[in-house]
Amino acid sequence: MNKAILTSVSSVFHAMFSHDMKEARTDSVKVTDFDVKTIENVNYFCLGIELDDLTTNESIQVLKFADKYDIKGLQTYLESFLVENITADNFCDIVNYAWTHSRDFMKTKCARYFSMYGEGVFLTSAFADLEPTIMASLVKAAVGFKSK
Repeated sequence: MNKAILTSVSSVFHAMFSHDMKEARTDSVKVTDFDVKTIENVNYFCLGIELDDLTTNESIQVLKFADKYDIKGLQTYLESFLVENITADNFCDIVNYAWTHSRDFMKTKCARYFSMYGEGVFLTSAFADLEPTIMASLVKAAVGFKSK
């Protein structure tokens, strides 16, 4: 990935290359906690290439990268992309991300979806596997939409 682009979109990478850190001395950074596909997708986004063909899991992995390295534009893009493309099949993956990363915007969209289409996900194994506190919070938020 291009250092100039990375440092312009990420405060974390900017700090790594601007201070007397190993990355600045070696002029490189080693990312070991994300797979190559995730890093390639981040690179594509930074180069202005659309990421519309990502799976939900790939989108969430790229979003986790963007969270870790503070790439705000990518966070905003993918959070919106995910909630605009919620289906019964990917609902619980998106809910898990939204709740574990405290994304209120995404939580609201998920709760609204659940209030309208909950019967499509309620009896799935993925829904049954949600952490109980997440499930309770989701249901409570969805009830708020039903009562409006």
